[in-house]
Amino acid sequence: MKKELSALCFALGCSIFSSQAIAQNDPIYKAPAVPLAKSIEPSPAFNFALDGSLPAQIDNNVTRVPHNGTTDFSYSPFLKLSAITNLRPDLTYSVYADMNVNRYLQYFNNNGSTAGVGTQLVKKWEGLQLGALYDWSQFYDRDFRERFGANNDFGVFLRYYYATPDTKLRIKPNLAMTSRFDNELSIQRYLYSFKIDFEYKFMDRWSAIVTPRVRYYDYVGIQAGRRDLVYSISTGLRHNITDDLDFTTTVGYENRVSSVPGKDYDDLTIGASLDFSFTLFRSKAAPQSDFLQWLSH
Repeated sequence: MKKELSALCFALGCSIFSSQAIAQNDPIYKAPAVPLAKSIEPSPAFNFALDGSLPAQIDNNVTRVPHNGTTDFSYSPFLKLSAITNLRPDLTYSVYADMNVNRYLQYFNNNGSTAGVGTQLVKKWEGLQLGALYDWSQFYDRDFRERFGANNDFGVFLRYYYATPDTKLRIKPNLAMTSRFDNELSIQRYLYSFKIDFEYKFMDRWSAIVTPRVRYYDYVGIQAGRRDLVYSISTGLRHNITDDLDFTTTVGYENRVSSVPGKDYDDLTIGASLDFSFTLFRSKAAPQSDFLQWLSH
């Protein structure tokens, strides 16, 4: 009996061993699952960019008055430091800090400068973009001397980029609406704006540009009842020095019609601007700044 039991166990063991060997050689055999090491989440991809513009121009009405305007030279350097990332391939998010010095900046009829921070979210469908933004800015007398106040701007925009197959002609319409609140979050005004940038490349790195623009201001706060319609057009030449650096010359005209007496004006300008967008640090797959793409004069 013991010999029979031993022979049975030996035969069973051989059968199991041979079955496993056959299974391992079977093309549909699957090895037993082995626990995998915990996957490492990729770090967010950021692009840190320094964008800016160094414009200078001559206005025949720098103080924006209805009659007897003053002709003078003005400048308004602008700098912006941004951190940009993709939340999804078609969704870009950015935070930024910016500053602007303007000898003839108009804020409650005072000259001044601005400094602020903001954030922007952009959804993309090919050439179409829908975005939302928030911007907090402080206003100063002249070159950051006495502080006048702060504004909170909430806005949405819809813009489109079209280029012919040879990319010689580019058309970029842009529609935007912005609500401005003061530091106590009391509404001050609504701004509705529409512009179209036309750019035609007629020579290597040289383009002709035309930008008509319409802006409608609807004031609510301390200037309640005021309505301003501002329309303008500018044209000129743009030289693409490098992929990150442009030089633009323009001639422009602007006119404002206001419901408040004494606020109408028109202005002729001749100007030039050096515009740049430099990447300070860009991790793999991070989105690039589109500052130069949407900048117009």
